[in-house]
Amino acid sequence: MLYLDMISGISGDIFLSLMGQLYGNFEKLGAELSIFLDTEMTLNLEEKLVNGIRAYKLNLKISKEPHIHRTFKDIRKMLESSHFDENIKSDAIEIFRIIAEAEAKIHGKDIDEVHFHEVGAIDSIIDIVGAAWFYNKLNRPIIKSSYFRLGNGFVNSQHGVIPVPAPATLEIVRDCNFERLDIDEELTTPTGAAIVKFYSKGFTRKVCGKVKNIFYATGSKSFERYPNLIRLLKLEDVEDEGIIEIETNIDDMDAEKFGFLMEKFFEVGALDVFYTPIYMKKNRPAYKLSVLCKEELFDSIVNIIFKFSSSSGIRFSKIDRIVMQREIKNFNYKGVDVRLKVYRYNDIEKVKVEWEDLKKLSQSLNIPPLKLEIDILKKYEANN
Repeated sequence: MLYLDMISGISGDIFLSLMGQLYGNFEKLGAELSIFLDTEMTLNLEEKLVNGIRAYKLNLKISKEPHIHRTFKDIRKMLESSHFDENIKSDAIEIFRIIAEAEAKIHGKDIDEVHFHEVGAIDSIIDIVGAAWFYNKLNRPIIKSSYFRLGNGFVNSQHGVIPVPAPATLEIVRDCNFERLDIDEELTTPTGAAIVKFYSKGFTRKVCGKVKNIFYATGSKSFERYPNLIRLLKLEDVEDEGIIEIETNIDDMDAEKFGFLMEKFFEVGALDVFYTPIYMKKNRPAYKLSVLCKEELFDSIVNIIFKFSSSSGIRFSKIDRIVMQREIKNFNYKGVDVRLKVYRYNDIEKVKVEWEDLKKLSQSLNIPPLKLEIDILKKYEANN
């Protein structure tokens, strides 16, 4: 798990710096973005000391500013026709959509009509596509975040003087926890807010685990009373942790709505959702809905139940659990990278092949999945 500690806000380039420190290979990303934008560019990290703490600032060099139309519709088409993997395309488009919807609401226009500059700027395109690229190269890790940090004061924009936080930023962080610092600066940008809102599975000050690595990033600004620092913690989840189980009985809802309800729970980060057939009063067939979630998601889960189901009441309890540590490994099988899920607890280890990769390879080689999985695991064990 990754924990994003937004000490003094967040911007797209700072998020990119942190993910790049974790994954590396800025040269490859620069080459991919050069193809996408049809211009030569390089990305590198510059070491800086911030209040005595070593941090890294992202530097971008670009040979020529490419001509890019400034609408969400244009950028979406540009991404859809690009060479990137589907997950990277999809993530980037949805992050752009978050900003576009905020701008459209503020300016009172349709999302495809907004001619906005935050998303159209080349730096923001690089930050968003780069964030999606790194996140998927890291096998889509779980990210949790501290509260958004917002500044105060006023800044100049193309529309004139506007308050801080900028209207687009405030619209994006709607429904997210935030706190304001006594700094007359823009601390969180629309691009940074949109990236974190899309990828974060929860905003909390409560995080537990073993710290395996720490990464620091900074930007160009410096503040008198606060360090301009953001840090990323790579955590090994603790083996025992408390969660909440939420339940409700439903006997008056159409069956097709249950699938939609389950999707909503997983969208906000539920750990598990399941239905149990039961009989209620008057011998009515019904379902018991059970949702397992972390404590910080309790309000979100309850809101979904009351908004999208026929239930008018819930029951809940805090329960303990023990989970095996999980690691995603890439394993080369006959020239194809296959993701393996490696589970560990004390001296116990279990390995499973990621089903989507197994299914795809099974179809490609015309070998039954069960037989193929046995062979993959046999070769993996021989190499480990």
